[in-house]
Amino acid sequence: MAFREFSEDEFQHVRCAVEDVRRIKRRAQSIMEGVKAVLESAYPKENWGVDLQLGNDGFVDISSPYGKARARLLLSIDDDGPRGRYLIEKSIINRLDQSEWRPVWAIRLDKAGIYAGDESTRPLDFSGFHSEEQYGELALSILYAIARGPVE
Repeated sequence: MAFREFSEDEFQHVRCAVEDVRRIKRRAQSIMEGVKAVLESAYPKENWGVDLQLGNDGFVDISSPYGKARARLLLSIDDDGPRGRYLIEKSIINRLDQSEWRPVWAIRLDKAGIYAGDESTRPLDFSGFHSEEQYGELALSILYAIARGPVE
């Protein structure tokens, strides 16, 4: 693999790395707190059966009727600048009868918004009356991804 020299424009994406990462982590924490609040309300708790335990530094333990999962916050940059990605992974037993984590879904965060999945081009609207609906959509998406399991 050949490595190239980076441009001044590319350096601009990391000049404020500490604040950029802090901002993404705050948004990510807020998202999972909103999802957790929805899951702890009466109907989802009784019918969906998903429990989120928020950990440090973007880690989330998830239990569901379809098995254990976790969410890990991954930080990086792309051509548009800093970004975060909550990678949702399900615990499975592989062919060697060993436990391993396999990706099942993701939530993207960048300066333009928060996206349900990697391929979504429509940012979620967390303003006003829409916020609980959007957190509910994320909660159901996480549950569905865990239930569906890894796509192979």
